[in-house]
Amino acid sequence: MITEEQGTLIERLLLERISLYGICRAVGVGLQWLLQFMGARFQAAPEHLHIKPPASLPAVILRRLEAELDELWSFVGNKENRQWV
Repeated sequence: MITEEQGTLIERLLLERISLYGICRAVGVGLQWLLQFMGARFQAAPEHLHIKPPASLPAVILRRLEAELDELWSFVGNKENRQWV
């Protein structure tokens, strides 16, 4: 069992988006216990805080992804075997 201070610390660490394994190490609890703790906190939250899906699907905006390639031959020192990144 954990103290109230530890529970408050765990909640703050979760809000800071610390990794679950990091929280387990910092507070000294197991991962299974932490997952159950998170589930219990979620169930205890008021219903109006739960996310509801939108009534209609939002428009999706697609953007073009651009990438730039560069040669490594000057670093490798072999112009015959060019490597691209």
